[in-house]
Amino acid sequence: MDRRVRAALELLVAAPPSWFEVGPGAGPEAVELAQQGLERLCALRADALAEVDASGAWRLSGAASVQAWAREVLGVSGGEAGAVVRTARALHAELPATRQALWAGRLSWGHAVALARHGLATTARRAAVASVGGEATLVEVAASVSVQDLGRLLASWAHGVDSAGVVAAEADAYAQRRVTLAQTFGGMWHLEGLLDPVGGATLAAALDSVVGAALGTAGEERSITQVRADALVDLAHGALEAGEVPRAGGLRPQLLLHVTPATVAGATGAPAAELVPGGLAVSGSAAGMLACDCALTPITWDDEGHLLDVGRTTRTVPVRLRLAVIARDRSCVFPGCGRAATWCEAHHIVWWTRGGTTALDNLCLLCRYHHRLVHHHDLAITRARGGTHGGGGWAFAHPDGTPWTGTSRAPRRRRTRPPARAPAAVA
Repeated sequence: MDRRVRAALELLVAAPPSWFEVGPGAGPEAVELAQQGLERLCALRADALAEVDASGAWRLSGAASVQAWAREVLGVSGGEAGAVVRTARALHAELPATRQALWAGRLSWGHAVALARHGLATTARRAAVASVGGEATLVEVAASVSVQDLGRLLASWAHGVDSAGVVAAEADAYAQRRVTLAQTFGGMWHLEGLLDPVGGATLAAALDSVVGAALGTAGEERSITQVRADALVDLAHGALEAGEVPRAGGLRPQLLLHVTPATVAGATGAPAAELVPGGLAVSGSAAGMLACDCALTPITWDDEGHLLDVGRTTRTVPVRLRLAVIARDRSCVFPGCGRAATWCEAHHIVWWTRGGTTALDNLCLLCRYHHRLVHHHDLAITRARGGTHGGGGWAFAHPDGTPWTGTSRAPRRRRTRPPARAPAAVA
């Protein structure tokens, strides 16, 4: 390393924090300069790591591998240390043009990492990179696109030079799919998983069909993550309602709510309802919301827990009446919502649990989110004579008569880049 560079680096490391203070209006220039410096330092780090790897200097500390040594020295995770070492090796052994472009400032460290990871993933891709003009073509393409776009373009390039490897990678990704769903001690459900590209795209398309309708409505108060969570529940709810899931034990899978008449009526001292699956105790208010539009099966037990009678299952809102409500309202009537009837439930304006009749004049369509909101806040609903569908003519108020007013937050939409052209496969 040149002594002048070493001196500059030592000065940079030893300089007091006051030297780095950014004055008013100097932020943009400082950010760009700092990023240029970081890219140079990443190139220097790669060269230094390659020397440590080749000389075996990492063994002097007792480390088990150069990755373990880098993890300790750099203070990063094992995964990040592995990526840094892998890229450093690639730049010195197989990607000389990429290394030169990195030092010249034409490529960022992120570009170099992507080229090392995807361009050298298999023997066939290594051969394509090593062929005449192979790496040079990839460097030219990488220099003209973002790191995010480069990953997509390299995937397309790989299909041209290594179709068998792409198929094998897809099979490996599919084998890694998983979903875990477990109930926490607090009654919440923890969802975690990993989907293959096709499965993930399928779920994303289904969620987008529900999320898009919610984001376009006025007065939407939920965060995007909350909207997406509700969308996933809506999809599951719709599948259960439509009977589009396999039967188990001769019965269509469904939510079961064990509740006493006293709980439904909101009587003081009544026991909590129980929701299955999960066995979670839920309030009478939540039970009232679920009872608004459901299939009801009365089951009678004696004081000793013996079954006495199983009554006839009926819907609180019969199908024909629900169709009439849909024909009149067409969508969620909550002001500014207008979600399609597909995602709505029939709500008893005077709650069914309070003796409200199951009649057209006492029903309205509410999406599941606003249905829960109405029950949670005990909102009163009135409809002006001649009111139109989709929220027109409907008024929502608190129990004391104060009109309901919700906050409005316009959704933020990401800007998208124009698609870039994938590099041609190099023979």
